[in-house]
Amino acid sequence: MTVPIWQLRMSSEKNIHDLVKQFADAIMESLQREVDFGEEGLSSSMLTLEQPLIDALFPYVKAYNACGKHLVCTSAVDAINCPDYDDHIYILYLPCGADGLVSEVVAKSLKPFLPLLGGQLYQDVQKRAKASIFRLVRPHLYANPQCRNNDVCMIAHSIDPWPVITTHALQ
Repeated sequence: MTVPIWQLRMSSEKNIHDLVKQFADAIMESLQREVDFGEEGLSSSMLTLEQPLIDALFPYVKAYNACGKHLVCTSAVDAINCPDYDDHIYILYLPCGADGLVSEVVAKSLKPFLPLLGGQLYQDVQKRAKASIFRLVRPHLYANPQCRNNDVCMIAHSIDPWPVITTHALQ
């Protein structure tokens, strides 16, 4: 039996950066619900959560030039109501499962805030942020046992899923 690969699927109007922006907003909302930052709010340097999110996701999100261009990209999806999105399909590697990925993403994003939050408050913010991220990512996750296991996939080459914004080199 072939192990399904997870696809992160978004409509043609959205891309991975839109999802990262939603993650950043959710984490910021979690922080603001739990912490009183006073009249000045958070400093502008602390408001920049998007790059730490991209850094946390970078090893797990891949894209290939053939993604979304063949019937196998959608026909083998393990879901009843798979959307017919074929413009933005990313491959999501989950070595520690979705829980592990969300935990890592939230922990890396909140790391700069640890000195401000301390023990229990940090755990409360982390719990709220994880729940928010799960709600945001769940509608975009689809298992596909043929993904990266089909002949079309075998000849596809890797492309940068993070164009323009990141400085990471493709590995």
